[in-house]
This record gives sequence, C-alpha cells and structure tokens, in this order.
Amino acid sequence: MSTIREGKNTKSKDPTPGLLSLVMPVYNGSSFLQKTLYSLEEQDYAPVELILVDDGSQDESLDIMREFAKRSKHIVKVLTQKNMGVSMARNRGLLIAEGKYIAFCDDDDLFARDCFSKLVSALEEFDADMAFCGHDLIDTNDKTVRKYDEKFVFPKKNPESGEEVLAQYLLGKVSIWGGAVLYRRALLLENDIFYTQNCYCAEDNEVFVKALGLAQRVACVRQSLSFWRRHPSSTSYSSELFKTYS
Repeated sequence: MSTIREGKNTKSKDPTPGLLSLVMPVYNGSSFLQKTLYSLEEQDYAPVELILVDDGSQDESLDIMREFAKRSKHIVKVLTQKNMGVSMARNRGLLIAEGKYIAFCDDDDLFARDCFSKLVSALEEFDADMAFCGHDLIDTNDKTVRKYDEKFVFPKKNPESGEEVLAQYLLGKVSIWGGAVLYRRALLLENDIFYTQNCYCAEDNEVFVKALGLAQRVACVRQSLSFWRRHPSSTSYSSELFKTYS
C-alpha cells in the first residue's frame, strides 16, 4: 500500500535492507509524467520507495503525483517545495531515502520492466558500489533515436574498477546516464556526494565523477534498460549536449 508524505522532513535514517529508493524531481512534467510513473509502477523489483519531489510546478504535475500515490503498489512519498532546481530536489529526496539502493529518475524517463531488478542483481553479484546499464535515446513519441551501442561501449571487465570506468567515461567511450545508474546508499551519504545547487544542466556529471572516483567496483548490465527522452523542455536538453547523441 502506498503512503503519501508531504512536508520538509530531511532526516536520514539507517537503510532498510533490500529497499530500492527511486528519487524523482518533477517540474512542470505533466506531458510525460504519467508514462514515467507507469514505467516505475510496472517494475518487477520489490520493495520500492518512490520519492517524488515537486519543484514548484505550475501545471498538473502535483495532482498527477498525488493521484498516482493513492493507487500505487509501491511506497510513495510526495514532497513539495518552491522552485529551487533539480539539484536541490534530488538532494532533498536523497536525504530522506530509506533504501539500501538509490537511483535517480527524471520525470520523462522510461524503464524496462526488469531494469532495477537487473541492476540490483548485478550490484549484489559483484559486491559493487555502483551498477549501470545501457540507455537508449528516444523521442517524444517513444521512438528510438539512438541505441547505446551505436555510439558507446560497455567496459570489457565486469565488474571494473571505478577508476577505470571513470577514465573511459571521461574519454567518451562509456556513457553513463542518470536514470541508468544504481548506487549503494552508503557510497553517496558516507562520502557526502550530493548535487551542486544552482546547476541546471548535466548536473549528473559531477556526481558520476565523484562516485566513480571512490567506487571500488562498478558492475555493468550490458543491455539498454533505461530510455532517455529527447525534447526541448527537458532539464538536460541543450543543442551542444545532444550533438553527442545524434
């Protein structure tokens, strides 16, 4: 049964074994939000905690989230705040997350039904600090624009050291996208890895670099299980950034 919690709770608790916390900031995301929530509702992993942070939306996003929370099979926490940006919303969600595993989603992403079950399995199989999968680029009609393996490669070893994956990431050989990464909660919180305030585009990059630099082992699922939507209103959209993906 879902629960709805709205407020300013930022207390971090000890992680709940097996629990997956999915943190999703939302800002005027009503165009694709229902599809994204359905994609998360259909995940075959359990238990799941969805932390939905409304960042001062002026459309129907908050109503959509509240209605979703009433019928979701997952634990759902709906938080509201004035518009402070995606980084602050993610940090707030991270601080109240109770799961052993943490992932961040955008309000226009889509996921294969077995995305997070496979990421958790890889993380545990290899005793890794992080796990990631491939991600395909899709358009506003859910059609594939670019497959992961058309542009990028997966690490040759599995698991691989965080330093090696970081090197391949910085060289543009391996691509890591926010909705395709699973972290052990301890990696982020014990090392004070948070999103930088007032960063509104490609804010994931700093977190990736810090986390990979500290991760002893990084596991990889060699499949595209996450789908990143390309559209001009996305918080991650910029014409220069998308040159990499076209």
